Amino acid sequence: MIQMTSVERPECPYDFTAEFGRKLIEYLGEDPSPIQPNWCWREFAQHYPKLRKKAENYFETATTGDPAWAAINMVCCCGSSRKWAEGVIEQAKTGNPAFVAVDMVRYHGSSREWAEGVIERAKTGDPSFWAYLIVRYCGSSRKWAEGVIEQAKTGNPAFVAVNMVRYHGSSREWAEGVIERAQTGDPARAAVNMVRCCGSSREWAEGVIEQAKIGDIVQAVTAMARYCGSSRKWAERVAARAQTSVIDIKQNFTPALRRGR
Repeated sequence: MIQMTSVERPECPYDFTAEFGRKLIEYLGEDPSPIQPNWCWREFAQHYPKLRKKAENYFETATTGDPAWAAINMVCCCGSSRKWAEGVIEQAKTGNPAFVAVDMVRYHGSSREWAEGVIERAKTGDPSFWAYLIVRYCGSSRKWAEGVIEQAKTGNPAFVAVNMVRYHGSSREWAEGVIERAQTGDPARAAVNMVRCCGSSREWAEGVIEQAKIGDIVQAVTAMARYCGSSRKWAERVAARAQTSVIDIKQNFTPALRRGR
């Protein structure tokens, strides 16, 4: 184990900033005074090449921010190995490891099978969206991606299901099922998009929106009334039942309907 200084360990962020760089360099035992406000990963590597191993140890054990994103930047800019980064990405419990896994395949030679495993196991970020993109960019199968989307407990699988129909040949019936069962994301808006882009019925979408417990109900019913032929009376009733505040209805919902006349 590489020993660090007695300086307090900084929290791993979602994005590299000069402020974080100063804290990290000091924590790793070097003088942070040369760091400039515009510094990022590449400058860190150029000015502190001997700290790479210590930095790797830091990101391996990070429990905040996005250590997977840090790992791919360590590969890009600091000379860290692909194998090391894959280990960090596999273990990440925060951030968006599924996104990083796709980029590791596209730009750094990681195998598609490895990335699919990361996406399948991801408990944070939006694994369903990156399942969709790895089909698009890396040749994963549609059937595999559909399975990931069906099981997603985080992100916005309903939105991704619409795109699977539009761009990857998934069936409308499959996507409607994903949207009906979605417990995260915005199934109400996805239902609207299914009517507008994929031929789902207005009646089906209205049923989904009426039952939705998450997402932007006001925007969904507004879009249904403006673009899909739903009645204003229905839209107002659903918005009110969703316990949207009177201020939101007056300021956002009613003016939007008037503009759509």
